[in-house]
Amino acid sequence: MNVYKHFKFGRSYRKNARFGILPFIGAHRFVYYMGDRPYYFYSDRPYTIKDAKAWKIRNLIIYAVLTAGAVSLLFDRPMNNLSETVNLILNIGLLIAAVFCAFRTFLFIIVDPQKDPMLQSSQCDDQPGKKV
Repeated sequence: MNVYKHFKFGRSYRKNARFGILPFIGAHRFVYYMGDRPYYFYSDRPYTIKDAKAWKIRNLIIYAVLTAGAVSLLFDRPMNNLSETVNLILNIGLLIAAVFCAFRTFLFIIVDPQKDPMLQSSQCDDQPGKKV
């Protein structure tokens, strides 16, 4: 099962000091493919297995905390003076958020950093600002 297809917009949307979707000074453009579609990212160094493992752990923690928070608010929200309709809408929103976060947590549990498509990326342009 290719779990990476669930991470839309490519995985180059990670924001940290060395990877990004926009060119920066000293960056090189890299490309990797998911299916037949190319995804581009800018970095000052190639993507490594260490980066893939850090991405998995960071996002697993984030989505686990968001899941716990949504479930906690869903079942143990303090009483308020809102109408039944507003409470129902809040409950539905929290339920959707909890299910979404739980699904993402599950995906990050089963994702294998060794099969990350970004590991097969190759440098495709030395000048990120240059129009091709």
